[in-house]
Amino acid sequence: MSEKDKQEQSSNLVVIAFDGTDTARMVLDDLRALETQGEIVLEDAVVVIRREGTQIELKQGKSKEWKPTGGGAAIGFVAGMLVGGPIVGTMLGAGVGYLTGRLRDHGIDDDFIEEIGEALTPHSSALFLLVREVNAEPVLATLEHTHGRILKSTLDPE
Repeated sequence: MSEKDKQEQSSNLVVIAFDGTDTARMVLDDLRALETQGEIVLEDAVVVIRREGTQIELKQGKSKEWKPTGGGAAIGFVAGMLVGGPIVGTMLGAGVGYLTGRLRDHGIDDDFIEEIGEALTPHSSALFLLVREVNAEPVLATLEHTHGRILKSTLDPE
């Protein structure tokens, strides 16, 4: 892939709505395959599924949150061991790990995801992507057959 073909941005948000509850997940699987080929770099991905009525499911596809959580848990565990032994160490490790992960989560805003999810029609899904790099041609070819509707995008229209 030439540098001319690859668009590089700090990160761009794209939200695509689909008919069917499995479509967003299947498209994410296709995009993950393209990511292994170097055609797209995803910073974060979330699938939202709207079932019957108001039932909404959120599925994190990729998040930077996990790396700092592990480090925070280790620090909390060691501090807890020094202060109160293995039980306190485990409890403090889990708490510090969770808080560290939440504070360093720079992914897609959860409130925004829920807001869009509530606006979806029943029996549909949406895919939220935080994209750092993209080779538009193979990605658009993957999306072409899905009949997705762009709900939000910060990408250049071209």
